[in-house]
Amino acid sequence: MKDRALYFNSTQLKSRGWTTSMIKQFMPLHDKDVMNPFYRSGPRVKWYLVERTEKIEQTQDWSERRGKSAPRVQAARAVAEKIAVIKAAEKEAAAIKSAEATAEYLSGVSIDVKKIQPDVLLKSACENYNYYSNELSPIANGNSDKEFLERIQVNYLRHKATCYERKLEDIKGEMDHHVAVLGVKTKALAAIAQSYPFLAEECERQRARSESDLLMYHRMLTEGPPRGY
Repeated sequence: MKDRALYFNSTQLKSRGWTTSMIKQFMPLHDKDVMNPFYRSGPRVKWYLVERTEKIEQTQDWSERRGKSAPRVQAARAVAEKIAVIKAAEKEAAAIKSAEATAEYLSGVSIDVKKIQPDVLLKSACENYNYYSNELSPIANGNSDKEFLERIQVNYLRHKATCYERKLEDIKGEMDHHVAVLGVKTKALAAIAQSYPFLAEECERQRARSESDLLMYHRMLTEGPPRGY
């Protein structure tokens, strides 16, 4: 907006020493209001002319009122800073507790894989995939793409030939759920790769893909979604 530099919003006013009550006292009427930039259905944002604001700030009444308000503002800021420090400490402590609970759980997870003859495994994996897939999905059979067949065989083994599903049910609320799920999945994939060497490459692909998804998830939590996401 071209004339944005001509106005202050309430946040900018408060950074200059104004309080909410001072705004109501010295500028009960705003000079312009604009659409809320965060919520279209939210209240419109009030703007105050810079020139008008600066003239008021030069008056004795405003200076005296600011002097009276300053100690309260400083005290409020000090309290807010203390609360922020306490919350940050609580959040860090909760994160440490969650990480410890997750590590303790994963250290006790052991996964075995049932042995299935390769031809029986391929047939079972195809039948299982076809049973759960929708009409738009390709029909799985022995002539399907090699990587596709490896993927559905690993998925079949993970869900049908290991205790993977049961271990996921054991994940408790105090743990980091996403990390715990990745840990269990990683152990299941490692067990499958060891028992079925011809599926080891697919196990590694799935492990790397799941780890990448988790990193993306945590990055979005801390930094927000990437541009264009």
